[in-house]
Amino acid sequence: MRTEKKNKDRAGIKKWLEFGIKTGELSDFYLDYGGKVSVLKSALQKYIRRGETEKALKAGKFLYLLAKGSAIDRLKNIVVEDVASATSVVQYLNAEIGPSQFLACVKFTADAPKDKKYAITANRLENLTERQLSQISSDTEDGLVAHLFLLGEDKNENEIYSIVGRSPVTESLVQRAIKGTYFKGDRFCLYAAALDYSQSPTPDIKLPNVRFDEIEPIKFGDIDWYCLDFHTPVGRTALNFFISKHRDIDRVEFKTAWFMGESAKLGGKVLCRFKMDYNKELWDKYKDEIKGLVEHCREREYRLQDY
Repeated sequence: MRTEKKNKDRAGIKKWLEFGIKTGELSDFYLDYGGKVSVLKSALQKYIRRGETEKALKAGKFLYLLAKGSAIDRLKNIVVEDVASATSVVQYLNAEIGPSQFLACVKFTADAPKDKKYAITANRLENLTERQLSQISSDTEDGLVAHLFLLGEDKNENEIYSIVGRSPVTESLVQRAIKGTYFKGDRFCLYAAALDYSQSPTPDIKLPNVRFDEIEPIKFGDIDWYCLDFHTPVGRTALNFFISKHRDIDRVEFKTAWFMGESAKLGGKVLCRFKMDYNKELWDKYKDEIKGLVEHCREREYRLQDY
C-alpha cells in the first residue's frame, strides 16, 4: 500500500478496512482516506451543479459507502449553496437515512432547477466581522441571517428555533450549521435557508424511486477532470505545478478564475445565478494546460485509475 501520508491515523485505517469489506477488495491507496473522500465530495457537487444526474448518483453511491456522514453533510451543503429550490429535501438527510433514500435525494437535487439565492446572501455577509454582523438591522433579511449566525456560533439553539421554528427541515439545517462547516459561508447559507423556509415553507415533496443496488459506484479513473479542482489533493498538486511554471500569475486570482470559469458552472434550468468578477481571459488562456496537469496528476501522481 502507498499513502499520501505515511502515518495514516487509526480512524482512516478502520474506514479503509470497512470499505474493503463492503467492496470485497482492498484499495491500493495512492491517496489517503481523507483525500479520496475529498475527491468524491467534489465530484458529487460538480455533477449536481451541472445536472449530470447519472454521474452524481454514481459518485453519491461511492461516497455513501466510503463515508456516510460526509455524504449526508455534503449533500446538505450542496442544496443550500447551489439548489435552493430543493431545500425541503434536507428533512430526509439524517443519520438514519438508508442507501436508496440517500440516492433518491441526490437525484431529486440534481434534477431540480439550480438556485444560488442563499449563496448570494452568504457572499454579502461572510467577510464581515462579528461586530459588523451585530450592527445590521434585524428588520432586514441580512440582519436576521447575521443574528442567526451569531447565535449559532454561541450554540444558542433555543433562541435560533424561536426565530425559525422547529420542523424537520429547519432542524436539519440548523444542526448542520451548529455542527460546523469548513467554509464560513456555508453556515450563512444554512441559516438563510432555515429562515427562508420558516417564512414560506415549500410543499411536501415526493422522492424519486432509486435502487441502490442498481447504481454502479463511479471509478476514480472516470471522474471528469473538472471535478478535481484545487479543493481536492489532485487539483492542489496541479495548481502547484502550474504556479511554479507561471510565477508571474497571482495564485488567488487564478484560483478565482478556475472556480468561476469551470468549477462553479451550473447546468439545466437556473433560477438564480451567483455572479462574481473574474479574469475570463486568464482562464480561457490556461484552461487546457490546467486540464492536462490535472489529468497528469490523477494518472501519474495519485494513480486514480479505480477503487
